[in-house]
Amino acid sequence: MQARHWASALLALLALAARSTWADAPEAQAATGATGTAVSRLAGTGTQTDGQDEGSAPVAPMSLADCVGYAIGHNPRIVGARSQVTAAESRIGQARSARRPHVDAASGYTNSLPQSNDPRNYWTSISLDQLLSDGGRTSALVDRARRLHDVQEQAARGVTLDVAIGTVRSYYSLVEARALLRVTELTLELAERHLLVAQGNYAAGTVARADVIRAETEVAGVRLDLVRAQASERTAVAALVTAMGMAPGTPVDVAEPGDSRSPQESPPDLQAAIGMALSRRPECLRAEADIAAAEAAVRAAEAGRKPVLSASGEVGVGDDVFPPRRPTWRVGLTFSVPLSSGGDTRARVQEARAEVATLGADAEEVRQRVALEVTDAIIAVTEAREAVVAAAEQERLARHSMEVAMGRYATGVGNSIEVKDARLAFSEALSSQVRARSRSATAVAELSAAMGLSFWEDETNL
Repeated sequence: MQARHWASALLALLALAARSTWADAPEAQAATGATGTAVSRLAGTGTQTDGQDEGSAPVAPMSLADCVGYAIGHNPRIVGARSQVTAAESRIGQARSARRPHVDAASGYTNSLPQSNDPRNYWTSISLDQLLSDGGRTSALVDRARRLHDVQEQAARGVTLDVAIGTVRSYYSLVEARALLRVTELTLELAERHLLVAQGNYAAGTVARADVIRAETEVAGVRLDLVRAQASERTAVAALVTAMGMAPGTPVDVAEPGDSRSPQESPPDLQAAIGMALSRRPECLRAEADIAAAEAAVRAAEAGRKPVLSASGEVGVGDDVFPPRRPTWRVGLTFSVPLSSGGDTRARVQEARAEVATLGADAEEVRQRVALEVTDAIIAVTEAREAVVAAAEQERLARHSMEVAMGRYATGVGNSIEVKDARLAFSEALSSQVRARSRSATAVAELSAAMGLSFWEDETNL
């Protein structure tokens, strides 16, 4: 009777734990393949994170959208990339300056021996130089600067996309770590309950002392697993803090993700997804901008063969006494034609054209790599969704097996090894379900990133 009492309590605990653990993710939904960005709410919100004192004010939980938004605004990689965009924009102004008048003011005093006939020992003047035509070289350089600015913009967008998806991975890694921690805590509680059952049966003389020792060993092993699970959670918190660009040790709490996608939603058509990726991925757009910049460099090099026309003027005063009062002026028009550069211009043109060819080959390699990444991402989404369904069925069967094994042990038909194996299988099934849902959520975000979508701008994509 005592064994049946403990077994009944253990069965009740298992049923209650299973219901509370998966309250927010019913088996029926898991069986239909609920995926997207929803991860089963195995861990309760508001959990104290590493570095937060018990007496301090609780940290407001951050949603996935909050985490990604903070990372985009504070991650040092993005800050550096934006600075590069600003620098590239300033280089456009530098290239344009060649088209505009250059005005200088100067004042000075000269003297020489023997005395010259030039009375302007003291002088003050304002000069102006204006480029009228340089065969299109300045226009080509301005166009090149604009294209290089586009390159830096796409590079910054690529960094933003990389930081965003990295934050998504870190977020779901933390959610997964907390869920696995709760699974380990549940496993420990079940193991301790089984130890009590074994001790009760041993006291009643229905089992051998070996059953108690085996149960004690199992409890010790699960406690070690709990230490590792707690360390994994702290590691996941630190990784998320780093991904968001926060100072090390900053207390962070995350809200559990909600279901935002239909369980039956299918991945996009492969060719349509690849086409979208080729038109939106920063790598592809950057490759195109690199080619355009190189073509502008070819035009700038070819302009070295063309004549240059410029005008200049100067007005001022000069005299051999101070202050100078005698007006002076000068105007000029310069027309220069390059006759020979010793082959330098021709070599520069050849180099620029070779660079265009090289960048064209690189762009094709980028397109092929992007297409492969999109293909892999779609396969990963399909696989992850199928894994969610399989993991849900595995968890259902393992739970039933656990209940049967515990019932058999209570009636004296089964043995402690059978219970241990069933409980281990149940724990592994819960862990597999947690990982499957986390992987499914991450895979959907990675597919969006592979297609070049700014998924963080729309919270329904998170």
